[in-house]
Amino acid sequence: MSSTPAALGPPQATLDRPARPSGRFSFGAWWTLFRVSVWQFVRGRRLLALGALFLLPAGLALLARYYNPRYDENVEATEEILVFYMIPQALVPLSALVLASGMIRDEVEGQTITYLLIRPLPRPSIYAAKLLAAWCVCAALSAVFLAVTLAAIHWGTSDFWGEILPKRAAQVSALSALSLLVYVALFGGLSLLVRWVLLFGVGYIVVFEGVFANIDFMVRRLTVLWYVRILSERWLDLHVSSWTINLSEAPSGEEALWTLLGAAVGLGGAAAWLFGRREITVKTPEGG
Repeated sequence: MSSTPAALGPPQATLDRPARPSGRFSFGAWWTLFRVSVWQFVRGRRLLALGALFLLPAGLALLARYYNPRYDENVEATEEILVFYMIPQALVPLSALVLASGMIRDEVEGQTITYLLIRPLPRPSIYAAKLLAAWCVCAALSAVFLAVTLAAIHWGTSDFWGEILPKRAAQVSALSALSLLVYVALFGGLSLLVRWVLLFGVGYIVVFEGVFANIDFMVRRLTVLWYVRILSERWLDLHVSSWTINLSEAPSGEEALWTLLGAAVGLGGAAAWLFGRREITVKTPEGG
């Protein structure tokens, strides 16, 4: 009995219909999806580009050590500029934007979204797996290069082993991971609503995290960086005058922590719900 084209696969009408989740949940399938998503982010070219960007602060620190004969007198100022301005204000949110904005869109454009939606998983859990994978990769990337930058700044100082590595590196990496929870949730959700998500994301980073977070008025309470700076001053005992933070009027460390965690859960949950409700038309080689 000869095979016909219809016997080899589903009809075209089935392929053009939006794929629907099964509604069931399997932890094994979810864990497999999470691991595959992490691998996708790790082996992507975007991660290489972000790694090159994260090397910039360490490179600037090495240049300052080489060309500034009075570098030892300016170690704290160098750390402030590179570790507490450049990395959290620009590189951390940018890494979240680059990875989170493509976690669903890349699957649609690559015509692999079908393989996600046919898994025995509810749609919100699919989105949660992708979101968590993006956060883990961003947090690991940030932690590695924060340690590299701190090493480039403090190498040779008397308190390098112990105080700087691993203590200061772990503290700053934890704050970075906390801010990334919000950024990944924000930009992941934005990618479901806005076509030009990179443009909108860069605008948010420049305007909110780059400008409003540095101006002493109410709008900066809507920025992630302001709460991270409060935690930096309270937990790391930093006192950066240019941040203009009055700790007697600012939220406590616990309030700042729960605000960031609440924002991350709220944004991530809303995006997962939206992903579960939206119809996703599957692209086909014929251009459907």
